[in-house]
Amino acid sequence: MKKSIKLLLFSLLLFLVFGPMAPAKAEVNSEEFAGETVTIGTVGEELADIWEFVADKAAEDGIELDIVLFTDYNTPNISLVDGSLDMNAYQHTDFLNDWNDANETNLVSIGNTFATPLRFFSEKHNSIDDLPEGAIIAIPNDLASSSYALQILDYADLVKLDESIDALPTVNDIVENPNNYEIIELEAAQIPSAMADVDMGVIHQVYLESTDFEPNDAIYSYGHNTETFNYNRLNTITVREEDQDNPLYQYIVDLYQSDDVADYIEKISNGGHIPAWILLEEYEASLEDESN
Repeated sequence: MKKSIKLLLFSLLLFLVFGPMAPAKAEVNSEEFAGETVTIGTVGEELADIWEFVADKAAEDGIELDIVLFTDYNTPNISLVDGSLDMNAYQHTDFLNDWNDANETNLVSIGNTFATPLRFFSEKHNSIDDLPEGAIIAIPNDLASSSYALQILDYADLVKLDESIDALPTVNDIVENPNNYEIIELEAAQIPSAMADVDMGVIHQVYLESTDFEPNDAIYSYGHNTETFNYNRLNTITVREEDQDNPLYQYIVDLYQSDDVADYIEKISNGGHIPAWILLEEYEASLEDESN
């Protein structure tokens, strides 16, 4: 088996030490929530559409979910802190932890929504094994995305990173590049339009709509199965720390983590998003199989 990236090892260690990471289902009577309203912030039409589907389910119990759509990644957390929102759902754990550190806040996750694998696409090649000498590889230029992409390129044995570094790796931390790949960093939104000029590029799910690619067209993916998923990259339902045990909010998590929502997530994203609770259940089952 190929070496694993540090983030994955840390995630699996957490699982082994603390047990299953999926939240416990709340034992509640939904009738007690009739007449309640919960305001939820999210980012992007696709995620808002998923939450509208959940809102229809909540309405059957007399619960109104007010979905607020944002266009940036900071305002939903600001609005949660100031009380304008009851919860938000758009960010993965790494982003949440970094935001808490930078803003001295204590927002917490009360459940996971979905995983979005990092996918590499190509208009010229069908496999990473087909990449030629000197191939041009485009990755997003924001540090969180570029460092993660570099770690995955290391995992796939395309390059080797300096293992002694403790900070997020950059292209300057590549110590072996036997095929002389040229790794260029572009704005994530610009990579789709640059695909004709590169051999392979990372395209985030949110930008696939501007291309002819489908998620399963990727020539390499990371985070799509129990061997490669990264717990810190699972998207979360986030609340203020004092609200983490709120039974109504826990019930909203239960509504989200249901089979019909899982089917809807996969349908609306064309398989681009993977329901996180199902991935975690599969991972737990794989650990049990290994222990038997």
